[in-house]
Amino acid sequence: MSGEPSIATAVSGDQIAAQIDRILHSQLFIKSERMSTLLRYLAAQTLTGAPEKLKEYAIGVDVFQKDLSFDPRLDTTVRTEARRLRAKLEEYYQTTGREDGIEVALPKGSYRLTFQLRQRESVVSAGVGPVPRGAGLRRYAGAVSVAGLILMTLSAAAFWTVREKPQPRAAIRSIVVLPFVNLSGDESRQYLADGITDGLVTNLANISALRVVSRVSASSYRSRQRTAREIGRELEVDAVLEGSIVAQGERVRVNAQLIDARTDGHLWADAFDRQEEDILRLETDITAAITREIRVRILPEEQRRLQSARAMKPEAYDAYIKGRFFVSHWSEKDWHKAKEQFELAVARDPGSALAYAGLSAVYGVGSAWTLAPHEAGPKGRQFAETALALNPSLAEAHREIGGNALFYDWNFPAAARELRTAIELDPANPISHQVLGYYFTAIGALDEALREHQSAVRLNPVDLVDISNIGDIYYYQRRYDEAIRQYRKTLDLDPGFTWARWHLGKALVKKRMFASAIEELEAASRIEPQPWTRATLGYAYASASRASEAIRILDELNADSARRYVSPLAVAAIYIGLAQPDRALDWIERAYPEHDDWLVWIKQDPVFEPVSESPRFRALLKRIGLP
Repeated sequence: MSGEPSIATAVSGDQIAAQIDRILHSQLFIKSERMSTLLRYLAAQTLTGAPEKLKEYAIGVDVFQKDLSFDPRLDTTVRTEARRLRAKLEEYYQTTGREDGIEVALPKGSYRLTFQLRQRESVVSAGVGPVPRGAGLRRYAGAVSVAGLILMTLSAAAFWTVREKPQPRAAIRSIVVLPFVNLSGDESRQYLADGITDGLVTNLANISALRVVSRVSASSYRSRQRTAREIGRELEVDAVLEGSIVAQGERVRVNAQLIDARTDGHLWADAFDRQEEDILRLETDITAAITREIRVRILPEEQRRLQSARAMKPEAYDAYIKGRFFVSHWSEKDWHKAKEQFELAVARDPGSALAYAGLSAVYGVGSAWTLAPHEAGPKGRQFAETALALNPSLAEAHREIGGNALFYDWNFPAAARELRTAIELDPANPISHQVLGYYFTAIGALDEALREHQSAVRLNPVDLVDISNIGDIYYYQRRYDEAIRQYRKTLDLDPGFTWARWHLGKALVKKRMFASAIEELEAASRIEPQPWTRATLGYAYASASRASEAIRILDELNADSARRYVSPLAVAAIYIGLAQPDRALDWIERAYPEHDDWLVWIKQDPVFEPVSESPRFRALLKRIGLP
């Protein structure tokens, strides 16, 4: 399909931009995101004179997110959508736009738009030659002048940003970053989509003028096909950023678009084709494009912090985002993969504070779960201190120092100080609010803990850990019905999330709903057969007077302890269920020299309530430093 763009010489760039904006805000187009995106793309490429972008293949990949194997001969999406757009434009000018002074059309056999002056009485096609004198009722038309084409080229960005000339657009002060979709047809490249999403969240969150809602679950929003306006209303944000990636070999193509959540109108869109090793630079470029579009001011200190926080060699960043991807799964198998990737990131860039902070985090997550605390704690602290030495203003480093002080050193004042510093440096990071919530839980300030976990959920509305943490606070407050509802809400998002199912089982035991508790805990143990889930099942068996099954699990845990870490507190829980308080206290006391992470919870956890008045128990709390 060929042909030159047809633009009347008397039409200015601002006039065309305003006309495209008028069409996109009409009732015929405003509810059709697909058609609006196509119109905006064709307008921009027509005016910039990019013939390679007006080919059927390029349109399929850029606009309709086809993968690089897209064959227009077999897939008629572009031709079908072009016919729909042509018909919709004709309908617009017969109805809503019949009084408009500029006509935008898509001629048959071409993907180049035409822009022509019009009058109500008649229509004259562009390129028909000079307009006779006296033809005052006829529309002026002609070929493109050099000056006119330059003007149109300079104005092409207006079609992607859709600027309101008569009425300036309201300022964008908040944004949600939806997970970028992996369209590569290869699940092993999902880490790239997640890494780009997280990188953009981190970049934007460093800008104090923006409130950023981070990494919303794809299953929550994309599967429900919600509009940007619906998402914006629910999350109370002004704009929605979304996109996709196609990775083939060492190249990655990223399509991104920013949508005004108040109008469903497109603000900006672009495509980026890069080497995989340039992902970090790509995230910076997208962030810069967005901040330019929404005209937000980045303070000099924020710019310096943004550059230093994300500074990492490309080959190390690839491993880092893989580590982030695996550790977020909260499974033992993926924990080992995460550790391997963070170690690789550090090896590839020993000067990266962010890589060391990631490695510290993976040891924090694995402590008392996959690794013995006396092994995980010192290593986690070492890597966090290295990260802090490399970059004293890195929020993640302060958070890991604070988490280590809380769970391993039991230095509660130091934990509070470091966690608050992390939040001051990066207030939009939900994980820092999450860990500060753990601190408040440990010291018994449950209302403050609830507020921090709710803050984390506001920043990341469907993060499974954050939602489940709210259930934990209800559980510690003995509000079991609310806790059960919260855990079930989490499981509605992901039935395979073991953490929520495990804690749901504990809450059901406290409600004496033993059959339901055992059913949930048996399911959790099948999904993730690690010591804590199985021990809690043993506790449920014992509480339900099924002692033989509880003792069988005790024997299994004893055998397991020869090859992996088994928390003494997990064993103590079963003895509490068996009504053997002295044996339970023996095992609780064994946890102290091991610096078991879970000791910070025992004062709040109802499981340990039957021994909480014991002098031995109270003496242990005092040694830990719990009030």
